[in-house]
Amino acid sequence: MSHKFKFTTIFLVLFVRWANAQISVNFPMDKAVFQRNSNNQANINIAGIFTSATTSIEARLLNPLNGNSIVVDWTVIQANPLGGVFYGTISNVNGGWYTLEVRAKSGATVIGTTSVNRVGVGEVFIIAGQSNAQGLENYGSVSSTDERVVNHNWSGQIVNGQCSTQIPIYPTFSQLQSNNNIATWGQSSWCWGKLGDLLVSNLGVPVVFFNTAVAGTTTRNWRVSSDNQSTTNIYTGNPFCNGVIGPPYRNLKNALNYYASIFGVRAVLWHQGESDADPRNGEYNGGRPSTQDYYDNLSYIINKSRTDFGNSNLPWVVSRVSYIGVGTQTPTTYQPVIDAQNNAIASINKVFSGPNTDNLTNRFFDGDFVHFSGSQLIDLANAWYSELNSSFFSNATPTTAKTLPIITVNCIAGNQLQFTAPSGYSSYKWVRTDTGNNDFESTAEATSQSITRSSGDYRCYMTDAQGNIVVSQTVKAVFSSSICPSCATTTFLSDILESSSSNGIGNFKKDLSHSGATITLNGKTYSKGLGVHTNSEIIYNLNGLYGRFVSDIGIDDAITPADCGGQGGTAVFQVYRDNVLAYQSPILNRNSPILNLNINVSGVTQLRIKVTDAGDNNWCDHGDWAGARLYCPDNTAPSTPTNLTGSNLTTKCVTLNWGASNDNVEVAQYKIYRNGSLIDSVASNILSYSITNLQANNTYTYEVRAEDYSKNLSSPAI
Repeated sequence: MSHKFKFTTIFLVLFVRWANAQISVNFPMDKAVFQRNSNNQANINIAGIFTSATTSIEARLLNPLNGNSIVVDWTVIQANPLGGVFYGTISNVNGGWYTLEVRAKSGATVIGTTSVNRVGVGEVFIIAGQSNAQGLENYGSVSSTDERVVNHNWSGQIVNGQCSTQIPIYPTFSQLQSNNNIATWGQSSWCWGKLGDLLVSNLGVPVVFFNTAVAGTTTRNWRVSSDNQSTTNIYTGNPFCNGVIGPPYRNLKNALNYYASIFGVRAVLWHQGESDADPRNGEYNGGRPSTQDYYDNLSYIINKSRTDFGNSNLPWVVSRVSYIGVGTQTPTTYQPVIDAQNNAIASINKVFSGPNTDNLTNRFFDGDFVHFSGSQLIDLANAWYSELNSSFFSNATPTTAKTLPIITVNCIAGNQLQFTAPSGYSSYKWVRTDTGNNDFESTAEATSQSITRSSGDYRCYMTDAQGNIVVSQTVKAVFSSSICPSCATTTFLSDILESSSSNGIGNFKKDLSHSGATITLNGKTYSKGLGVHTNSEIIYNLNGLYGRFVSDIGIDDAITPADCGGQGGTAVFQVYRDNVLAYQSPILNRNSPILNLNINVSGVTQLRIKVTDAGDNNWCDHGDWAGARLYCPDNTAPSTPTNLTGSNLTTKCVTLNWGASNDNVEVAQYKIYRNGSLIDSVASNILSYSITNLQANNTYTYEVRAEDYSKNLSSPAI
């Protein structure tokens, strides 16, 4: 049996589409397919770059197979993005094949639109085994006829003249054609193009294949290499891959840790057994494996793949394969291998039956009667299709894609951008893509969690403790005032777009109470604010622009004290800074006094405000974030109060009077000190303070200081 290694150089040119030079999408890549879950759904993470001042990013999905009908209409995926980078998600997308459109808006004006031609929610398979899985050149391989059957057309088999163990390059996808490589080691479309067509026609969802199979390998080769040991090629007697440690098993491990991590996976499709059954195989005391030998090897490989991927229920589909004839010998079945394969299907959890290809006896003679060719490959595809039936899809639990990591951006001094990957990974590797370093194996730009740059395009590869790799969107380091705005004025929450929201009943209200009336707390009315009903949560992207969050809180006066058991509703207010609880109120009811919040949000990326039902029920729980607003960072103190005087002086009393202070933002309150110690404070609209209980024959020194919402204190008025 002759086996060839294919040397291929592939030049990949990545075209990034810009529309109106305002916005581009760099994830998902064109024709990417994400594994659907058991409910026929997946989340589609969307990320890219914008170049002009943008208040929101919106996305929608169209069905290109049905006149571009709208499947998911325009929805905000990110509000108030910063630093030229956006990220969002369309959740629970049904299985299908879509055109993704994305647009940037400034207020109500669309300033740029772009699209990803095709993106899918469907099925992801990883192929493993030997030559009748890997596929060979010039054997009449079958192209797919449906654009929804795709692959990563790249071969990592030979790099620099020897077998490769490298992580695959950054993927680009295309329809599976007969002469394609199927990454990582697949040499042709083989039967997989036809199988893809059959599955797509039946399931109505796209299918992607990755191929890790290696010609001429035995289960012993796979098992030994899974333990990072050298293994022997039974046909040459030499170390497999000239002694390179890793293949064939490393191919499968890399595909699981990389492709299955990014896109998810349904199952491993295993077609192997001819080499074990080959009479020339002398791995077991000069002979072929027993049923127990093959079973032990296969079960070891399955369990090792599950451990390396971190999923003990990773489905495998095991074909029944042993048919081989050497030279002019009549091909036969080697029953111990078939029995072992059947035992694995019967006894190992989540191992499913693949085709019994020994029944396909019409084979191509290429020195051995082993391989399929031309129409025989269609027979092979049909055999696989008959096993990947409704029972299989009902019971083979899929692994969905890991969430695309969010890269946070901070605009810092010196016209630089700081990009930070999320915490919790074992290692980080940044590459600079605009210099051609696109891939995991490329030269590292940095290995830290964060990088700070003034130019260039970057991508971060993150590896978890399991060895699974996720890759970030591409980010661009271009500093400008349009993508790195500064905080210029006081901002009311009701005037900006929230990132997300939920409300206990209906939608929350802007500048009105939940009942639709003027926001009112204990008789005090507010023209600005948010009216909610427990249980509510509203999230805002602050992007580190602001300094203070200020709000009055309480149960709205629309609820009377007699309502709902005499308490008029109960609620607890919470404020989170970047998912860390910064404030929690006591239980408030309609009779509670107004509480005034002034919370430091300097450097905070995300503000989350919640109102819960205090653990009882949500009857009458109309909560108000009254006057809720954000102040810019501020280090300027108010002016000194003017003309501090005393009036109504008696032996025990005096009234202090002063003139108002000015502030570059807003005076919050006045603080009154006696003999250097703070005794009280009054609201900013009060310019007098009465003092009683003075003692005769004592000297008192009084001061008044103005304080703004950033806690800056004026000089004292004495």
